Amino acid sequence: FSPLFALIHHPLSFLLVYQPGSLAPSRFFENWSGWTLLIVVNGMLGGFITSIILKFLSVIVKAYATSTEMVLSALLANFFFQQSLPSTLLLSMAFVIASIYVYNVEPKKDNSSS
Repeated sequence: FSPLFALIHHPLSFLLVYQPGSLAPSRFFENWSGWTLLIVVNGMLGGFITSIILKFLSVIVKAYATSTEMVLSALLANFFFQQSLPSTLLLSMAFVIASIYVYNVEPKKDNSSS
């Protein structure tokens, strides 16, 4: 259902809001600031990094990378903006760090013979 919706919705939406001359290269970036460009480039680089991770590693590693990024974002927001961290967030951060550790620890090999 989703691809069919996209095939119908996107062209229809474009036709409803299109104004002649609005896609001219001189007008397309008309109201963009440096911050807007920085956000777009950041999103683009994030997409490239995600595709590289998924190509060479697993989805689990991507999930852990995303979780680690959220932990670091919370810690940096706390440091730079003096935002308090709720106890539930601290608990979830501890779970994320513990799960990353457990995932990366090599299991002990049992050398005893049965």
